[in-house]
Amino acid sequence: MDFGALALAQINAVGLARHAEARGFTHWWVGEGQMLFSEPYSYMALCATTTRSIKIGIGVTNPLTRIPPVTANAVATLNALAPGRAILGFGTGNNAMRAMGMRPARMSEL
Repeated sequence: MDFGALALAQINAVGLARHAEARGFTHWWVGEGQMLFSEPYSYMALCATTTRSIKIGIGVTNPLTRIPPVTANAVATLNALAPGRAILGFGTGNNAMRAMGMRPARMSEL
């Protein structure tokens, strides 16, 4: 059975991923919120280099704050740091966009 945890990207809390992995968690999802948290891909890169087996990924990003080629490059870089452990959640960006006073992505954009 897989167990995952969702963490906020807080650069001073990288040890939480190691802690979760040591306790049997299999997935480490990282929240993205450019108005609230640290830059998530930097945070995930640090998590990747300090863990061995836990899957690490954004949960979730959206096509408006990060266009798809930028997201693909970021996830590919994460996968290079943690081969086979990079995961990706993709959505409309409801919270991320509304925090900036903007609308979330439409389904056609997603």
